[in-house]
Amino acid sequence: MSKDLEESLELSVDWNKLSKASASSDGLVPVAVQDIDSKELILVAYINELAFKESIQKKMLILWSSSRNELWIKGESSGNTFDLIEAYVNCEQNSFLFKVRPKKREYVIQKIKMVILETVIIDKLILKHWL
Repeated sequence: MSKDLEESLELSVDWNKLSKASASSDGLVPVAVQDIDSKELILVAYINELAFKESIQKKMLILWSSSRNELWIKGESSGNTFDLIEAYVNCEQNSFLFKVRPKKREYVIQKIKMVILETVIIDKLILKHWL
């Protein structure tokens, strides 16, 4: 994802993300990632069997990057990784909920508020940042 897109106030949804993600890898399912302490939703991403096994074995958040077609340790480049505390699968076994704890709480909460706490202004289809 480009920095321009992340900081834009224009709503630019990738409506083809799911089809692109499924075409880039065999066996992807969505995973909702939640901060176990604050209960905030951090992101919804994709995971394959390899990423799932690595996450469980290493007890850390490891996802599948559908754009790079490789394992993705969330926060690795910034040093802001997440410990995997609990993992749940839904009754149909086609999605997961991972409850995680960020290693660097102060930075992550600030970043989450910048990324997650945005509202779509319905009549104009723009994003409003809540900082």
